[in-house]
Amino acid sequence: MRIRTVKPEFWGHPVMSRLPDSVRLLALGLLNVADDEGYFFADAQLIRSAIFPFDEDSSNVRRMIDELSRIGYLELSESKEHGLIGRILKFKTHQKIDRANESKIKPYYVSTNLRRTFDDQSLLDQGSGIRDQGSGISLATPPVVACESQKTLKLESPKAAKEPKPRNELFDALATATGKSPNALAKSEGGQIAKALKGIKQASPDVSAQEIRRRAEGYRRKYRDAALTPTALEAHWSEFAPAAPKPADVPIPEPQGWREILRDSKYGPGGIFEASSWAQVPRDVKQVVVERIQQTKP
Repeated sequence: MRIRTVKPEFWGHPVMSRLPDSVRLLALGLLNVADDEGYFFADAQLIRSAIFPFDEDSSNVRRMIDELSRIGYLELSESKEHGLIGRILKFKTHQKIDRANESKIKPYYVSTNLRRTFDDQSLLDQGSGIRDQGSGISLATPPVVACESQKTLKLESPKAAKEPKPRNELFDALATATGKSPNALAKSEGGQIAKALKGIKQASPDVSAQEIRRRAEGYRRKYRDAALTPTALEAHWSEFAPAAPKPADVPIPEPQGWREILRDSKYGPGGIFEASSWAQVPRDVKQVVVERIQQTKP
């Protein structure tokens, strides 16, 4: 980098003074970055490291360079060998440099991406020259090997962030039920859950997140000393299926002779109860009575 001079007119320029502070700071920093003919490599990451070394995002630098190009402070051209190259307009006219070095970047600059410039000379009137001093990160010396990323660098607005994919409710339920956090899974753990879930869905196509949690709780109660893993729950999935609904009780018709059978059994007079009608007999006793009547038939 080089020492340059700045005249007071810079601060009061009607266009430059209305720009954000960071853009004006970049305009001054590029004077230090440019070589003695005003050329510099316009790679946003290199410029950020030289002028804004503690910033982490280079996209702001791209936008600021584009703004300076829009107002005519600089021009940009793309070289096949070295990517984007910038030139500060009227640099040589207003920076008087003793023993100026010939630009090594200029041969790569092709004026194919010209932007409009200001007629106001004071914008780039940066005072009398001073000998090139200092050293450090240089954007005015061509690299030995061209960076491939420089060839494709464009001053474009950052792309809109992609919307996150919707969560898989069943996957999250299985992960949570087996003691895992869906947002902090190792790749192998995620694969194990996905494989187990596939097997569960084959056994129960209409499975719900609630059913996964219910069967996981059933596994814990039955296998208290065993680890609950997605694979284990899949293997024992059928054991915790919901109980089939009981069929409605079918009335048992009243048989002939049931009073005699009931009287002679342990349930009759002197036994557990007396029944004056068949409807008063409990269902289990009715079944016993019917079986005995059938046994007495020839």
